[in-house]
Order: sequence, then C-alpha cells, then structure tokens
Amino acid sequence: MAARSARPSRSVSMVISPCRAPRTRRSARTMAALGRSARDWLYSLILLTIVLLSWGYVIYATRIAARWQLEKDYPDQMLNF
Repeated sequence: MAARSARPSRSVSMVISPCRAPRTRRSARTMAALGRSARDWLYSLILLTIVLLSWGYVIYATRIAARWQLEKDYPDQMLNF
C-alpha cells in the first residue's frame, strides 16, 4: 500500500477566494503620475468647484422659496422679476 502525501492530488478542484485571485496585467496606457503640487492644485480646483456649485444651489433655492412666499402673501399681484 502506497503512502499518501499531504498534498491534495491535482485532480481535486480547489476554490480560489477572490482575495487571492491573480492580478490582471495592466495595460500600457496608464494615467501619468502627478507631482504633489499639481495634485494639490487639482484637489483645490475640485473643492472650489464643489463649493461654488453648492452655493449656487443655495442661492437658487433661496430665490425659489422667496418667490413662493411672495406669491403666497400677495396672490393678487403679478410678479415680474
């Protein structure tokens, strides 16, 4: 009788967890590395865009709410603004 080895035979299928899946090769086209100052400038620009958009929304919502309130308080008058 032959002694069995501790390794599983090759015919046994093993489940590979997604965490240990082999990495795919990256294509040659990758994004160029940015320097620290360029990255900081880009982050500042993104933050400024977010702030301006949010303030624009606040101002627009305030105008709409004010118009609704004026139409509620003065329903007889035509608002031309």
